Amino acid sequence: MTGSNEKLVEVNHLVKYFNVGKGKLHAVDDLSFYINKGETLGLVGESGCGKSTTGRTLIRLIDADSGEVLFHGENVLNYDKHQLKDFRRKVQMVFQDPYSSLDPRKNLAELISEPLINSPEYKGNKQKMDARVRELMDIVGLSQRLINSYPHELDGGRRQRVGVARALSVNPEFIILDEPVSALDVCIQAQIINLLKRLQQDMGLSYLFISHDLSVVKHISDRIAVMYLGKMVELSDYESIFVDPLHPYTQALLSAIPIPRIDLDREEIILHGDVPSPVDPPAGCRFAGRCRYAQEKCFHETPTLEEFSTGRYVACHYAGKLDTLSVQDTSEKVFA
Repeated sequence: MTGSNEKLVEVNHLVKYFNVGKGKLHAVDDLSFYINKGETLGLVGESGCGKSTTGRTLIRLIDADSGEVLFHGENVLNYDKHQLKDFRRKVQMVFQDPYSSLDPRKNLAELISEPLINSPEYKGNKQKMDARVRELMDIVGLSQRLINSYPHELDGGRRQRVGVARALSVNPEFIILDEPVSALDVCIQAQIINLLKRLQQDMGLSYLFISHDLSVVKHISDRIAVMYLGKMVELSDYESIFVDPLHPYTQALLSAIPIPRIDLDREEIILHGDVPSPVDPPAGCRFAGRCRYAQEKCFHETPTLEEFSTGRYVACHYAGKLDTLSVQDTSEKVFA
């Protein structure tokens, strides 16, 4: 987990709403962050908080409503189709479910070579294409005896390795990893995480690692951003997040991580109530209705993401002062 101080991706005030009936679903609401070259930014939060939409918007699989996505200083959201084609050679995505993202009618050789079909370097050169496919299989740890296998003949770990090989085929600089290990068992998760770390070190890749599992994100991320209902509530280096979380929501996420020790006495933070509707989000802090520290101010004034200390950002009116507040009973709390 190493990176430079040179920004590769910079996101400024990104907004994406979806029209649903008579309202708008606030999927991504004024999001700002950056990713340095060779760095991994972990993006975590509950299902439905806007993590995957953020990733798909960065690569323009979904068009943003407003904001900026700068790649090498250029706004990707203003690219025409020719610029976008060149951009997508430099930025790739690995999806959550490898089975649904792979064409079941194609074997591994065809799946891995598919992104290269229109490349002038490989087009019409079957021998060179085959050599590149075999090289990619070696890189991601796939046995070459599987080259004629189909997705349904592989386990989840091997299918995800195929997805990684496809992403690497065009020599990208930046890869968006959308829950790449959530469908895998723990042993296979570790293998894929180690593979991604090795590839990053060998190729100088930058990652946006999207996950709902902080325990997984911890092992690969340089910095971690926490989202709640379309908003970023905390952004910090991974060590600070785990040692001293500033936002009550981050604290609750950390308390939910299972620890295989029965002798460890740890406070369990139970979040009562449901996540507010993203179509009609509440005024003030969106987490206030489930927050055990919420005060009157929290229900009426929206906190902004501000720098708490060097490199640490949090959107909470009482960050650093939570210990001075009395714990509220949120089991019957309603939104003001």
